[in-house]
Amino acid sequence: MDITHVSTSTPETVVELTELIEKAHSTTVEEVYLAQANKLSEQLNGNLKARDILKMLQDYPPREYPEPEPLGKDGKPIK
Repeated sequence: MDITHVSTSTPETVVELTELIEKAHSTTVEEVYLAQANKLSEQLNGNLKARDILKMLQDYPPREYPEPEPLGKDGKPIK
């Protein structure tokens, strides 16, 4: 777990870690280590989700807004 960096996670890394967690659980590894592995797995998944959201935001086309109506001295639209 020490060599796994959250910022460089990939879907393959998450799958590999999940398999290792399942293997550790079946061989009755201490709960402390399983808790750390589960926390790391959540961080990896969160990082992947954040990168997906960032990509969607970057790919979103810019919006075009209409010109605002001019306002009079009283703050109401001029007709």
